[in-house]
Amino acid sequence: PSMGAVGPSGIFLGCPARPLKSGGKVDSSVYFKETSVSNGQIEWKFSLKGEEFVNVACGSGWAAAGTSSRLVYFMNSVSGMQRAVLPIPGDIVTMAASNEWLAVFYHRAPPMYVGRGIGDQQVSVKLIDVAALLGWTNGRGPKKEGHYSRPLNV
Repeated sequence: PSMGAVGPSGIFLGCPARPLKSGGKVDSSVYFKETSVSNGQIEWKFSLKGEEFVNVACGSGWAAAGTSSRLVYFMNSVSGMQRAVLPIPGDIVTMAASNEWLAVFYHRAPPMYVGRGIGDQQVSVKLIDVAALLGWTNGRGPKKEGHYSRPLNV
């Protein structure tokens, strides 16, 4: 399935790997198109081999893409340059972004099955201060190491 997010910097789209009719394969990729600063002149693409993008989100000056390997890639939304990669402790369910924060919802354990019904999902959320993670202090001063994220149980 394809995915997309709209943020203050632009539109961020993702697609899974797919086979070609000729027998090859197109890698999973994400595409960013800027919508505000330079009349939509900024755009870039990022592809992965052996992993699938499963979620995307974008904030102010950055874009994040979660993968099937439980990693979140952070890219500068202007240049497309990869700035950081952060591991997540479970399979990523979804992500949501604000200007400087990213919330990553993930499975913390397999579903709990009660009787014959569908299992209750066990989901946690990790809140990430993207500005601190990427070293963008915005005049707030340096933060202590390890203070860029905190897990919350939901």
